[in-house]
Amino acid sequence: RWVIAEGISEWIEATLIDGAHHLAQLALAQRDHRLLRWAVGKGRLLEPTSEILVRDLMTSLEQTGELEALRELFADLESTISRLGGNEPSAATRALYEQLLGDHNA
Repeated sequence: RWVIAEGISEWIEATLIDGAHHLAQLALAQRDHRLLRWAVGKGRLLEPTSEILVRDLMTSLEQTGELEALRELFADLESTISRLGGNEPSAATRALYEQLLGDHNA
């Protein structure tokens, strides 16, 4: 209980998500999409709506040509945020989504 009361659990969760993001970025640089998806999956177990992890996954999906999966991921994010009482994905997430799809529409 003290871990929660002292805010330590939130710090641990944020640190793990940050670590998952950094590992995903390293994997992306090496085009190791399997490792990226593993890292993102582990991070999203803690925070399914982590937009930084969703952006990592969106980039991977675009690089591997999985555009329909990219669209589904973004739609799922929008739906989940709405269901949780939020407005919509951040401007940064929306801009990346549009850029990634726009690159294929040009």
